[in-house]
Amino acid sequence: MPPSPLAEGDGETPLPLDAEALRRWPMPEASQLDKFRRGTVLIVGGHRSTPGAVLLAGVAALRMGAGRLQIATDEDIAAHVAVAAPEAMVVGLPCRHGELELTDEIAGRLGDADSLVVGPGLVGDTPPTRLLGELSELSRPDTLFVIDALAIGAFADLDERHREMLASRVVMTPNRQEVLRIGGCPEDADLPASLRAAAHGSGAVITSFGLVQAPDGRCWRTTEPSSGLGTSGSGDVLAGLVGGAAARCRDPLQAACWATYAHMESGRRVSREVATAGYLARELLDHVPQCLPT
Repeated sequence: MPPSPLAEGDGETPLPLDAEALRRWPMPEASQLDKFRRGTVLIVGGHRSTPGAVLLAGVAALRMGAGRLQIATDEDIAAHVAVAAPEAMVVGLPCRHGELELTDEIAGRLGDADSLVVGPGLVGDTPPTRLLGELSELSRPDTLFVIDALAIGAFADLDERHREMLASRVVMTPNRQEVLRIGGCPEDADLPASLRAAAHGSGAVITSFGLVQAPDGRCWRTTEPSSGLGTSGSGDVLAGLVGGAAARCRDPLQAACWATYAHMESGRRVSREVATAGYLARELLDHVPQCLPT
């Protein structure tokens, strides 16, 4: 994991993740770059019952400043997703036995992706391990992976060869139950300890509930949590924010820190306008650009 200019402590106590900290670790200046140099995000996920997940993640990636958006989703909903997200290039994938299958068209586009967000909206009884393995083989060796939802279990099931292929270029966005499973922790374990175990065991950067944990023990926490983020679709927004940041900066830890702050800060701003709880995940999206420190 590369060094960061953020303050670093003892690895036990999370350090503050706020606007001032991020100003010491600036993202590439988006206004001075064209859409190609701002990075391409490819979202892989969705199901006929969950088309909104890839939409939330995709729009979040663009709101984070990524230059281009591509979405690969269930062919049954691809046309609807394309209409709902006119900024995106959308490719339909066959869904057989509950799992998306890659096509030659999307395999040919994987070389364009600077970040891959895998998992939003995937539905099934088993993790999409084969899909994640194929993506790791077909993508560029420098493409960053953001692994979310059902794909988190797939990462845990990958064989050693595929895990090695993804080493040092993965950010995971688990919920509390997924953190416990990744870290092999009991249900009563506290979140920071569970995150340390999960990141160390997986070798991935992990962001969850406003905490960013690096595999080497470094950890940061947003200073103003927003309880309203515990709502349907909020995790899809976070995954998309990480994907957008990763496409811009090409650094998994920086992407996780910036996206986590943007997610939490947008929640705080919406809560001022609506209520502490009860706002919608899609309402976060319009606030994201104003949340990014300059």
